[in-house]
Amino acid sequence: AKRTYIVEEILETEKTYVSGLQGLLEEFHKPLARVMKPEETRLIFSNIYALLGMHKVLLEELSNRVAIWNDKQVIGDILA
Repeated sequence: AKRTYIVEEILETEKTYVSGLQGLLEEFHKPLARVMKPEETRLIFSNIYALLGMHKVLLEELSNRVAIWNDKQVIGDILA
């Protein structure tokens, strides 16, 4: 039960993080791109798209694993 709770917390944290990155892009990057030079916005938001892509994959893999969760499952392979 404790492992299940921890894995569910990790999944929820990942959902929140992905949502936050998406919000950052929607609320700040897009509006700033209209008023700043492209090189300025690239400098400020340089890694956001890479982070978002990586964490979307992680979120999908975690979600798939949790959907079939049992007491023999692990998530270390996903995190590695």
